[in-house]
Amino acid sequence: MSLRNAQPGAKLLRLDIVVILVIFFIIAFLVYLDRLEEDVRTVAVEKTINEINSALALTLYQHAVEGRLGDLPLLEGENPFVFLAIYKQLPANYRGSVRDSTTARVINSWYYNLDARRVTYQADTGLREFALVFQYKDRNNNGVFDASIDAVAELVMAEQ
Repeated sequence: MSLRNAQPGAKLLRLDIVVILVIFFIIAFLVYLDRLEEDVRTVAVEKTINEINSALALTLYQHAVEGRLGDLPLLEGENPFVFLAIYKQLPANYRGSVRDSTTARVINSWYYNLDARRVTYQADTGLREFALVFQYKDRNNNGVFDASIDAVAELVMAEQ
């Protein structure tokens, strides 16, 4: 008698083990893909923020060269995507300006809220809000930016 036929249930046991292992690896792969997708979205958001901050730095430098530093505080709260549009760098998932926060939104998209004067990123996990912020060193401590006295620090999109 052959050893193969000695235990007829062994073949089914091996098949069960293989099926269980395949299912385990499929589940592990799907979990990995889910985490990878989340990481890709996070990187895309950070990339957009960095692109906006680069465009804002160019705007700040342009104002400095043209002697219009006094106009920089007026940019605070404005739509930073305007500066990306100048360089034709708008992200594909920018949906434009909305009047209020109750407007229906597309998941994983950028919006500029006209009422709040903030940029909103609508993720599937919730909202992230950003605002254009002008920062300076107030040398004369009067609480107002004076282009001839105060030092410009930066013009950035900061998370609120």
